[in-house]
Amino acid sequence: MAKTERKKGRVGRVVGYVLAGFGILSIVDFFSPIPVPTVGLSAFISGGILVAAGLYFIYLRDVDWKSFLRRVISRKEPERVEKPAAPVDPHVPVEILKLARERGGVLTVTTVAMELDVPLPVAEAGLEECVQRGVATPEYDDARRAVTYRFPEFLPPPERRELP
Repeated sequence: MAKTERKKGRVGRVVGYVLAGFGILSIVDFFSPIPVPTVGLSAFISGGILVAAGLYFIYLRDVDWKSFLRRVISRKEPERVEKPAAPVDPHVPVEILKLARERGGVLTVTTVAMELDVPLPVAEAGLEECVQRGVATPEYDDARRAVTYRFPEFLPPPERRELP
């Protein structure tokens, strides 16, 4: 460290101690306008400001504030931008319902995309439209490792056991 930096550091600490001292005096001697010309509530306010300024000069003057603020700001998670939903042609859900009737009430996104010759996002949006309307329910199929959409209206009826 150079002599000027050390001298500058000492001067900063001395200024800090002087400011903190005047702040403490202002707070302790709040009904007397001597040595600090404040009385009552303003003595506490000005004393607090002087103590804070003194502590800054003693401890925080050498902090690299730019890099500190960069680190604090960069820790924030970036805002998530949701992808806009693919526009759904009103005829796609109708075609999906026809396909569900033909396929026994169980469809996947890839099946819909291939059979209707539409892109995957459009097929997925069409199936989600059916889910929102309450005509389909999504379920995760472990065997296929994919989401299957069941259309209860088109599922085959369960087998009934006849009582003997």
